[in-house]
Amino acid sequence: MPHRGLHRGDPGLYLNVRKGELIEHSGGLLPGSSKDRYVRVPLPFMVILGPLLGGLYVLVLPLVAVAGAVYILARWVYKGVLAVATALLYLLVVPTWMPGRSYLLGLRSRRRKTEESKEPATQDELENLSREIEEKLKGERRG
Repeated sequence: MPHRGLHRGDPGLYLNVRKGELIEHSGGLLPGSSKDRYVRVPLPFMVILGPLLGGLYVLVLPLVAVAGAVYILARWVYKGVLAVATALLYLLVVPTWMPGRSYLLGLRSRRRKTEESKEPATQDELENLSREIEEKLKGERRG
């Protein structure tokens, strides 16, 4: 029969269902508030249950420790692999990448070439270029 906190109870072992706490009660009023619910635990039951719970604790604790270590190691490896993959992605696919173009020389050599070729063209080069364009246009019109 369940008992409530601040109610009279016989001496014995009681389990506080709300807190999961096992108390030894010597008689009188049960501790806690009226919200606490107590269940009286028979002594033979505790004699059997005590060693079983202790043995379960001894068996499960190493498994929990190993599982925690494996989880921490797996997270560490995952973050490392993710960081390396992200770095490689930025090396392979640069933000200036455009579909349909081939970047066989790499980004650095392209930058150097464009910086070198930014010198202003001379008048002779411009005239040669305009002649080439006119010749190609004439050839396309004929052919």
